[in-house]
Amino acid sequence: MKSKLCCIEIFVCFCVWICANLYSLFKLFEAQTEILQQNGQETNLLKDLKPGWRFIQRHRDESDIEWRPIILYEEFEKSFNIKYESLTLRLKRFISDLILLKFYSLILDIAFHYIYFFAMQDNMELVRKLPTTALCGGGLWMGLEFHMKYVISYGTTTTFARLDNIEPPPMPRCIARVHIYSQMWRHFDVGLYRFLVKYIYKPGLTIVSTLTKLPKIVHRLTASLATFVFIFMWHGTVWHIFIWSTLNYLGITLEHVGKELSRHSEMLNNLNEQVLLSKLDMLCV
Repeated sequence: MKSKLCCIEIFVCFCVWICANLYSLFKLFEAQTEILQQNGQETNLLKDLKPGWRFIQRHRDESDIEWRPIILYEEFEKSFNIKYESLTLRLKRFISDLILLKFYSLILDIAFHYIYFFAMQDNMELVRKLPTTALCGGGLWMGLEFHMKYVISYGTTTTFARLDNIEPPPMPRCIARVHIYSQMWRHFDVGLYRFLVKYIYKPGLTIVSTLTKLPKIVHRLTASLATFVFIFMWHGTVWHIFIWSTLNYLGITLEHVGKELSRHSEMLNNLNEQVLLSKLDMLCV
């Protein structure tokens, strides 16, 4: 998507965005440190807060492990027909990728020694004491941490897959770069997205289009609904997953509706311009 902003405006927006992110994370660290120090007894009860590295002398926020990437069978089958790179090149890439992923793991592990937002969620009273800016930083941290876990876990399996001449899906796109929520689904977990499109969305769209004569946007939203029902079942049929799936579907729906309204608005503006020009021509005559 091409931007209509000049380079200076883009650079200024980028700097402001990065500074705002860093400031919110700093306020989160500052506020959580103060709250945990004031509530030492409750801090000891946080089950996800474990002893960290000795030389840092801080606790560590334990985190769960994510899934591995999904590869469609036809993509796996293509690996048998692709010309093999030399073993030397594959080993060089394998070693360099592992070193980079180890570096990412180190950075994430260090961050867990300083930001305890996940562990604090065991006691919501502690979270409620955080100021608004710190809560914004907490929301940002949850997304960034989630992205980094995906990069590390997916990247590790991807590295071994490439060594075996299998081309896996692209790595997750950083959430700080995503400004349209449909891109989050399209570019974050690409393997899951391809699976959903092929086996849930497209068959559902075909069935709905065949059985009903409703507008196309209704067909697409109905197929999307079926997809998010599957996503809800895939991630676990629990209350918070239901809320998350519902909010995701509402976000996608609002985006589709907004695009349709924008398209019709442009058509209406073009029509009004044509009518106005025709009236001016008539007046000139």
